Amino acid sequence: MVLIQILDDKYKHAYRRYLLSFHPSQPVAITSRSQAPTSADTQIPPACVLNANDKTFTALLKGDLSPEFAYMSGKLKIDGHMGVALKIKNLLDIAKNF
Repeated sequence: MVLIQILDDKYKHAYRRYLLSFHPSQPVAITSRSQAPTSADTQIPPACVLNANDKTFTALLKGDLSPEFAYMSGKLKIDGHMGVALKIKNLLDIAKNF
């Protein structure tokens, strides 16, 4: 499970949150969240949390910005398991084709 938080332009407050659940035998499920998930909402905590502003996520989805460059330049912050975050790159590559 991955939590994506879209932050304001000053990178201080998340105003949108999306919880991605994926399993090899099931399709990816995306749930919009008004607040961060709690232990009562989920059986397991997110493996990683991706934080960026709306402009950065839009550029990532359009393919105008590589995830590697976004991370190295500080535009994308990753908390948690880096291996899971790398799997999200594959989802971004798929999203670019739509």
